[in-house]
Amino acid sequence: MALSRFVRFYHLSDDRVLRMPVRRFFAMSRQIPRLQAEETLLLVNAVNAGAFGGDTARPFIEALRSKAGGEQAERPKVQVDFGSIGLGGDD
Repeated sequence: MALSRFVRFYHLSDDRVLRMPVRRFFAMSRQIPRLQAEETLLLVNAVNAGAFGGDTARPFIEALRSKAGGEQAERPKVQVDFGSIGLGGDD
């Protein structure tokens, strides 16, 4: 299972992986969960603003940050005046 996961994640052929030094294979394998968490965190941050209330997603985001290896700076909240672009609910 470790070989197939490694091949899929790094997009390498199984022959190339099997020729790889064992220490490199295990070092790179240990990084997969952290890298996946970073990638997922980027997606969640993008979706979080529109789909989740701030506190709903917080435990999930914190778990991903922990797995990714640290805190990322909080992004400032953006205020949008939807009425100024014709999307207000006053009509």
